[in-house]
Amino acid sequence: QLDAALDDVEAGQEQLDAGQEQLDAAREQAEAAGAPAEQLAALDAQQAELDAQQEQLDAAREEIAAQQAELDEGRADLVEGAEQLELGADLLALSDGIRVVSEDGATALVNVSFDVPLLELDAASKEAVISYVEANPIDGVEYAFSSTLAQSVPNLIGVGEIAGLAIAAVVLLVMLGTVIAAALPIVTALVGVGIAVLAALSLSGVLDMSSVTPVLGIMLGLAVGIDYSLFIINRHRKQLLEGAEMRESIGLANGTAGNAVTFAGSTVIIALLALNITGIPFLGLMGTVGAFAVLIAVLIAVTLTPALLGLIGPRVLNRRARAKVGSVHHEDSAAAPMGTWRAVLTAAGAIIALLVIAIPALSMRVGLPDGSSEPEESYAYQAYTLTEEAFGAGVNGTLLVSATLPGDLDETAELQAQLDIATALSDLDGVVAVAPIAVSDDGTLAAFQVVPEDGPSSVSTEELVRNLRALPPVDGEYALGVAGQAAINIDISENLAAVLPLYIAVVVGL
Repeated sequence: QLDAALDDVEAGQEQLDAGQEQLDAAREQAEAAGAPAEQLAALDAQQAELDAQQEQLDAAREEIAAQQAELDEGRADLVEGAEQLELGADLLALSDGIRVVSEDGATALVNVSFDVPLLELDAASKEAVISYVEANPIDGVEYAFSSTLAQSVPNLIGVGEIAGLAIAAVVLLVMLGTVIAAALPIVTALVGVGIAVLAALSLSGVLDMSSVTPVLGIMLGLAVGIDYSLFIINRHRKQLLEGAEMRESIGLANGTAGNAVTFAGSTVIIALLALNITGIPFLGLMGTVGAFAVLIAVLIAVTLTPALLGLIGPRVLNRRARAKVGSVHHEDSAAAPMGTWRAVLTAAGAIIALLVIAIPALSMRVGLPDGSSEPEESYAYQAYTLTEEAFGAGVNGTLLVSATLPGDLDETAELQAQLDIATALSDLDGVVAVAPIAVSDDGTLAAFQVVPEDGPSSVSTEELVRNLRALPPVDGEYALGVAGQAAINIDISENLAAVLPLYIAVVVGL
């Protein structure tokens, strides 16, 4: 249409030019013949009319030119839009397989986004989401929450701890033969655990600690607390049976068995504190809390245990044992030393046996728990299982891949960069789908969701993470980074493997 209008303008211009030539010729003839003023005025009127027509043609030509420029700009936008549409279609094809509703329509994933990073999100905010959903049920809809929201926080005192204490009480009662003596190690262990765990919890407001950290303190505190106290009590009982005076026996037991307790506790404390060498903050904190629990157990064993022994006096022995006090004597004759060759063979045999038993450690894989390791009745386990059944195991182990961008790309170039990166990612074995998530406001970082074939703790997903990290920069300029549960597992396991020789050297050296 613009071309046809322009042709009309040019045709009008030709007619106007021809008219102008005729008018110019007529004016020359009139002036040469001395035509009267009336005839010249008529020629001027015709000239004015031609000038007005010329202005109209010029205006029409300018309008056509403006419309042509607008059309050219629109055509360029259309070409660019078509290119972006094609790039977007290719990206969409690579993300095929990422769904929020299962193919049978029976399961849906709902993402809840918070306005603070996950590590800064307090437990109350997570619990509020769960409470809201539970308080507002939808007819016919069953729900479960992933471990990110509903990862079970273990109780400080659970069934396992109670059962362990009960079994320990039965064993101690059978071995010591008196309720009072059997209760002493348990009482001292509980006092030590209470002090250690309350001290650890008092720091939880200023230190970020894993929910299992105080639980580890309880486990270690109970184990060594009962053991260390029992060392001293057992030594004291033997000395009483040999006829030792009560007060002297308590001091002697604390000076001998207490020495062993102090040394044993020191080795455990060193081993736990050395976990800080790993460079993994939560692991170092767990070791520190565990070491503090052991330290308290040692202090309780060499202070509270002797005090309680002095308090209960001879009742540390049952009536039958008290009747035999002084009749049991320690053998003075020294045992014959083991022969050198026998000692060497025994040590060698023990070492070989231990190495054989340790063979499975060579194929051990280190990782962190996910929803599949939660109790079967928990929300986290149900969500993990439902997601795996409805969307595939890889959805539980989604990887976050980042890519650096120059920051000066236009929209089309940015889309092309995303497509190049997504294509490189999808070409790797074990990748089900790749989807671009977002590009940072300054255009320097792009994020992608990569869905693997298997779950976060699988061997194939670990291999995929390693392959992703081994990729060179895409197109020679887009460097990649990988995060996600599987990536965290690899980082921790590699870190531990790398620091293990140093850890052993420090612990054994100290």
